[in-house]
Amino acid sequence: MKTTRIITLSLTLLVSCVSFAQENTDDIKPAASMSDASYANKSAIALNLSTTGIGLEYAYNFQPHLNGRVRFNYFSLSDYQRTITLENKPVLITANTDIMNMDLALEYLPFTKSSFKLVAGAAIFFNAKLNVKVNYEGELEYEDIVLSQEEVGDITVDLDQSGFAPYMGLGFGRAVPKNRVGFGIEVGTYYAGSPKVDLSATKMFEPTATEEKEQLEENLSGYQWLPYITLRLAVKI
Repeated sequence: MKTTRIITLSLTLLVSCVSFAQENTDDIKPAASMSDASYANKSAIALNLSTTGIGLEYAYNFQPHLNGRVRFNYFSLSDYQRTITLENKPVLITANTDIMNMDLALEYLPFTKSSFKLVAGAAIFFNAKLNVKVNYEGELEYEDIVLSQEEVGDITVDLDQSGFAPYMGLGFGRAVPKNRVGFGIEVGTYYAGSPKVDLSATKMFEPTATEEKEQLEENLSGYQWLPYITLRLAVKI
């Protein structure tokens, strides 16, 4: 009888311990799964303000250390004018630019508790053009001759860096934030190659147009990198 009681008591204690352990395990597992599910395989949309204009972005989280994104940027500037002094004479510069690009990129976050990231990708610049017109402002005195602005003429320069451009950068702020809303900053550069140069001139500048174009192409041959800085506001969806 005592033996039976001991066995019964032992079985009761064993069942109680197993049940208690199972309850604790059940409490722990959903919490871990919920933590992972709250971030992994999520997506976000973002608004960017950058050196290439205003951008819209869609991002997807593949795993806690890796995000992918696709982004569209656009920037336009019309008839921006500035007067500078050249050889003690006022020169008017009028600039127009139009930039439109789409890029694909992956960002890798090496540290679990930090939003520091390394970014690599590529962009297609559908349009990356700059038009600059230069002419003397007002009349130009040449010895005893006074020439009007129309008689002097002007110089027009067109630069084009449209095409494929690899990208690399680094920053802080996940493309898919852990919280509902996230902020970020990123600094990088596109390798767009040397710009295509087209130069035309009228009136007094016309005889030296070819020579000036060759010199300008040489001066700009080193400008193959397009710097990129952006601030972003992301919302997880």
